[in-house]
Amino acid sequence: MGTSFIHDLIEEVLPEVETPHDWLYWSIMCAISASAANNYYLLSFKGNVTYYPNIYVILLGESGLGKAFGITLARKLIRGADITRLVEGRSSIQAIVKELATTKSLPGKPPLLDSRGFIVNGELSTAIISDPDSLTILTDLYDRNDHAEWINMLKGDGKEKLKEPYITCLFGSSPAHFFDKIPQANIEGGYISRNLIVYEEKRSKDIDPFDKEEEIETKDDKFISYLAPKYIPHLQRIAKKAKSRLILSEESRMMYNTWRREWRINQKMFNDKTGFTNRVPDHVAKVAMCLCLSRYDNIGLITTDDMTEAISKITG
Repeated sequence: MGTSFIHDLIEEVLPEVETPHDWLYWSIMCAISASAANNYYLLSFKGNVTYYPNIYVILLGESGLGKAFGITLARKLIRGADITRLVEGRSSIQAIVKELATTKSLPGKPPLLDSRGFIVNGELSTAIISDPDSLTILTDLYDRNDHAEWINMLKGDGKEKLKEPYITCLFGSSPAHFFDKIPQANIEGGYISRNLIVYEEKRSKDIDPFDKEEEIETKDDKFISYLAPKYIPHLQRIAKKAKSRLILSEESRMMYNTWRREWRINQKMFNDKTGFTNRVPDHVAKVAMCLCLSRYDNIGLITTDDMTEAISKITG
């Protein structure tokens, strides 16, 4: 094996599918993010701001380009690891909040007392039942640093309390559904700026879909017999760690600070009404945390390689 869960798994599956590389990359990144939950944090601004490695990702592209493969892989990895709440299928935001507020028992493991969860669906338009509050609530829950507790109080439903809410989201969408389901208020009001929108226009390659009959192995057989035992243990190790502070190496600290100053100077060239360019440095910090945790040999130190890749992927 190599040095990184994300890179190894991409090399494992990418030659066999036509899914775009970056859709696979960000789907697997979400599995790392969902596994990390509240176990890891990064302090900044002299301890006044705390980063957590939760990310929201939307794979955007025309139907038929292969969004489902990466999303399904991430879902199956998290389901197999059994380390967080998995919210899949069609749900209302009220049902999601209720699920996050309920203590979850895990066989043979300590129960989940905090409100961690992985919301995943191959189609954004069916992920959350239309509700004007849905995206506003997801926007609020993204900011883990702001909420030791998050209270939801609706008439007739009583009070629901989320303890240290930590949400990772992974959705797929076509452009038509994207603009149909996300109101302009949410595009410019903060929801979109919190998402990493990965747009692709074509498949990664064209390969022959049918092999000789004796070479065919179902994806479930391959996942259960090979991918699951090889890759799920790393996600479980990430989730098992007691609350731990990640630290930037001196070189990565200097790299990030220098890059961030330059980004702030140059971002004015973008005519961005979503607020995403303002949040790019925050996204870089979160992704660098995930990349650190993806490495099998990580000791909680974010390296220059982690930071270089995070900057490249986010600004790209």
